Amino acid sequence: MPPLHHRFTTAPELGPSDGGAAMAALLAMGKQERWHLRFPPSLEARFEADTAAQRSRDLQAAGLLALGIFDSLLLNDWISRPEVFLLACWWRLGVATPYALLVLALVRRGLPRAWREGAIGSLLILALVAGCKLFQQTTSPDGIYDIFLFSLIFLAGNVVFQLRFACALGSSMIGLLVAAFYLFGPGTQPHHAKTYAMGLMEATALFTALACYRLERAERRNYLHVLREITRSDMALQAASRYAALADTDALTDLANRRAFDQELPRRWAHAANNGLGMAALLIDIDHFKQFNDLHGHAAGDDCLRRVACAMRIAVRDNDHLARIGGEEFAVLLQPATVSSATRLAQRLRAAVVTAGITHNGLAGQPVVTISVGFVVTGPPVLLAPDALMDAADRALYEAKRQGRNRCVRLDGQTFLPV
Repeated sequence: MPPLHHRFTTAPELGPSDGGAAMAALLAMGKQERWHLRFPPSLEARFEADTAAQRSRDLQAAGLLALGIFDSLLLNDWISRPEVFLLACWWRLGVATPYALLVLALVRRGLPRAWREGAIGSLLILALVAGCKLFQQTTSPDGIYDIFLFSLIFLAGNVVFQLRFACALGSSMIGLLVAAFYLFGPGTQPHHAKTYAMGLMEATALFTALACYRLERAERRNYLHVLREITRSDMALQAASRYAALADTDALTDLANRRAFDQELPRRWAHAANNGLGMAALLIDIDHFKQFNDLHGHAAGDDCLRRVACAMRIAVRDNDHLARIGGEEFAVLLQPATVSSATRLAQRLRAAVVTAGITHNGLAGQPVVTISVGFVVTGPPVLLAPDALMDAADRALYEAKRQGRNRCVRLDGQTFLPV
């Protein structure tokens, strides 16, 4: 049987709250009575989902093996009790084999757990009925030994199939009742032989049912240990992912921060260089932000930064990289880019902030907060290096502020072009 972690058919998918709930369920399960063979409902459903496919494959393999052995006993019937050979062919090949193949086919298709285990358990009962029917019709002196082989049926059902404990116990009890009904009915075999055989079957049924209990308990506890480690690992990965996101996110505006921008710039530049794409860098500065802070206070300044960031986030495209790179300064990486697309984006950004209508009473003639945008576009055959690209955008931004702010300026070579 494969290791438990290889038997999972579904990968764990836990969110932070799911992971905590799973851990709580695991801890609670660990404190339950040692005899308990049932998880809490949600965990029980997951256990079945994770193990059902492999369980079905194991039952099919065990079923074919047991059926082959059961049918091979026809040779014993022919040698030791030829008077019932035709009847044995009927029960083994005409009844038990088709029924067993039907059960295995249904198991392969995927029966619910209770039906799956019950169907396999019914094979044990049918095998006992067939054996008892043949025993009743046996007149050969050697037939006395046949009833001592009935214990093998319990071994096959409870050990080879590894029935779940509840099913093993139920099918074993029914099997013992069937055996008692036939063995102590009319027949030619000595009574003491029947008594000894019945005692052997009872002991075998008891021992193998206990073995099923221990096997299922061990499987469930192993499942808990593996699931606990998977859950812990998944929660650790989720925590690491959250921490990584926090490390790359500006806490005030929820935009990418300078660290994330510095990592994204060379990646986008390399992609543009390798694929012959144009690229644009835009630097944005909030106009007269110091005066805004001095007049309205730092709390209002923080709110201003958040509102400006929100307005610009709406203006950029999904694949544009917008970041706050310091104080009141922002940057956008645009790729692929042309002069036309970069110009339209710069104008959208400036207009979006004006439209936001953030009141600015720090300067006469400037009723709302505005921004200045400086940008540069580079493309094949020669791309500006990342440092040169940002330096050019910075020069364009400086020129936009020098010309009076609340405007966009593009640097083309050594020429500043208002847009």
